[in-house]
Amino acid sequence: MKKGTIFSLLALVAATALLYGLSGVFQAQFSHLDDFPYIVQLGHYDRPLNGQGLREIFGKVSATEMLHSYYRPIFTLIRVVDYRLFGNSPAGYHVTNFLFYALAVAFAFLVLQRLIRVPWAPFLAALLFAWHPLHVEPVAWIMAGGYVISGGLLFLSFHLYLRQRTWGSLLSYAAACLANPPAIVLPALVAGHMWIFPAENRAEAKSRRNTLAGMALLAVGIVFLNYVVFPQRYSEAALDTPTALMTGLGNLFRYAWLTLAPLGLRIPWDGYIFQVRSLLLMAGAVVLPAGVWGIWRLRRRNRIAAFGLFWFFASLLPTVGVWKNTFAMAERYAFVASFGLILAGADLLARLRARAGGKWLVWAVCGFFLVFFGVQTSQRIRAWRDTETLFADTFRKDPGNVLATKILSRYYSQFVMTPEKAVPYLEEAVRSTEAKLSGRTHPNHIAIERYNLAGLKNTYGIVRREMGAFDEAIALQEEAVRLAPPENWEPFRKAEIFFHLGLTRQKKAMYLESQGKKAESTENLERALEDYHKSIEAAPEYSISYQNAGNALFQLGRYQEAVDLLQKGLVLTPNNIEVLALLGFSYMNLEDKENARRFVDLALAKSARRQANPALHEDLRRLRSEMDSPNEIRRSP
Repeated sequence: MKKGTIFSLLALVAATALLYGLSGVFQAQFSHLDDFPYIVQLGHYDRPLNGQGLREIFGKVSATEMLHSYYRPIFTLIRVVDYRLFGNSPAGYHVTNFLFYALAVAFAFLVLQRLIRVPWAPFLAALLFAWHPLHVEPVAWIMAGGYVISGGLLFLSFHLYLRQRTWGSLLSYAAACLANPPAIVLPALVAGHMWIFPAENRAEAKSRRNTLAGMALLAVGIVFLNYVVFPQRYSEAALDTPTALMTGLGNLFRYAWLTLAPLGLRIPWDGYIFQVRSLLLMAGAVVLPAGVWGIWRLRRRNRIAAFGLFWFFASLLPTVGVWKNTFAMAERYAFVASFGLILAGADLLARLRARAGGKWLVWAVCGFFLVFFGVQTSQRIRAWRDTETLFADTFRKDPGNVLATKILSRYYSQFVMTPEKAVPYLEEAVRSTEAKLSGRTHPNHIAIERYNLAGLKNTYGIVRREMGAFDEAIALQEEAVRLAPPENWEPFRKAEIFFHLGLTRQKKAMYLESQGKKAESTENLERALEDYHKSIEAAPEYSISYQNAGNALFQLGRYQEAVDLLQKGLVLTPNNIEVLALLGFSYMNLEDKENARRFVDLALAKSARRQANPALHEDLRRLRSEMDSPNEIRRSP
């Protein structure tokens, strides 16, 4: 590698690290969207790095991982290493995400350098790619890190393909797909390159064919793993075909527009297109054929621009795998795709600079976009610094956004104990969603808005529960049950509503017991248990329902039943401290001290590492010290 190339790579990484570092990405907290629940609460990555741990990582998929069932063991392995190194400190996870982002930027530059032969263009294009605001989400959101991990490996694989390094390219491609399945799109990009850039000799043609054939075989294996061995939850249909097509076209335009003008970014775009006269649909219906026509026309006149357009459209193909359920557009989906438009734009600017008087115009355009991207990226990173800032920003840009309202409300009510702050957001979101529901006529669209409204009513119930208004909370959550679509349509959400209804009844039971109303307390516990069983019936993988049902059985004195149910929950979440603790308490009350010690010791060890629940840890320590006492212990953690 030439000295100039090495210097350019170092400058790129340094400039990107400076922008992200000064904007505070390494000081960002865990997002309560799912970083905190899965890393800290469930301890999903608290696994051993030995033979047994590796067999678990590569040999099965946890049904509770992000509520998805796709196969991504490389991502899981990296997060397990992170957990071993950093525990509950979010800074280390952010550093890991950024390092893979730097890898993607570096190899994107090397790809640009091989495609564009103008000396200055690859560096500026790579810097625009590195500073693009669309990329903040997969870098700053720890659990979305699979996109930068697989993206870095994908760019490495494509670079090795260009250098005719077949085996290296195939190994990188396999690792990319095992880090995040959307990387499966790379054979399409290679095929497009082979079509637009014919091989210069037989050796190159043979190398390309071998690489493409190997990638195609690997792609078949990845599809088999993700749709047969571990079928995806998101393969279920939520949208009917016409709505899915309209929404997909609208999203296509939004991706193209946000790549060129990334204004108003939010997490996520919450909506679907239900009218043919939608401007987004019309724009998408123009962009798609215009892009195809442009690729065909430019293929001989301007091959680099043609390949850039091809890269953009082809890189969005993985979203087709969830096209009937994707009515919430995510910024991270455009991470790899955005490179295509930047490649096409860089080549066009290089051609413009070659014309008389074009030099200063090109520098002005590049300078404008660098400043624009830098400012937008910095603001976006600052928005990601904590849950409240991020979702308040989203709600401000998109009043009534259902996801933002739900996450922000739960953050206020369950983590910072200020549930009253959630009420204005919930009232606005409920009003907005009820207005949408009243304007829908298509059965599928009505089902979607009822689903959204059910989620909001359930969340409102959580907020009222944390404010101590149990009866009002139960009424809201019972209404959510009635609003929710059939169980075969997003069963996890139906399970979630039943779970929270059960939890509200259980907390009411605890309150009634503290008031000396034993009979009413028992009645509410029994009803809570019914709700937990309905949650399990709706989605047998919803592990937390097993935990709370076991707790309810424990409180009712039905210890053997509690053990049986908790053991099932432990299979789904083997690192769940609460389940381990409840098993310890239950076995103690069954006078099985050997099993009680085993589960309490496991819970203590994990609790000491995780430090997520100090009160439970102290209770476990107290129980462990009393293990050999002849007195019976009948306490619930």
